[in-house]
Amino acid sequence: MDFFNNLGKTLSEKSRDAAKKAKDMADIVRINGQITAEEDKIAKAYQTIGKAYYEMNKQNEKDEFAGYFMEIEEAEAKVAQYKAEVQKLKGISVCPNCGAEVKMGTLYCATCGGKLFQSMDASGTETVTGTVEDSNQD
Repeated sequence: MDFFNNLGKTLSEKSRDAAKKAKDMADIVRINGQITAEEDKIAKAYQTIGKAYYEMNKQNEKDEFAGYFMEIEEAEAKVAQYKAEVQKLKGISVCPNCGAEVKMGTLYCATCGGKLFQSMDASGTETVTGTVEDSNQD
């Protein structure tokens, strides 16, 4: 009988240990999630500060970060170029009035209703270059 009593006691202790370890693991996962959330807040704050500094100082060629400013400008130009390539492949352009995507050959923007006019670029590709209202303001 002692064997079964000892076995029952051992199983009970091991069950409590396993339950405690499972709770501890759940707590660790929860706390690690909280750490990640706070680190994300910090990273976003750094990003906001950096962007604000860039916007305030990007024209200052003597700023100690001027080299980084130039890198940002070059990367932004490449992003714009890549976006234009994607739009060309998709057969769309951007409404110059509201920024919505419009299908090539469309006469009116479905978002703002502005009448669009197209022109041909150097490669013979049709592009939206403005709204009729824009051309009448010249």
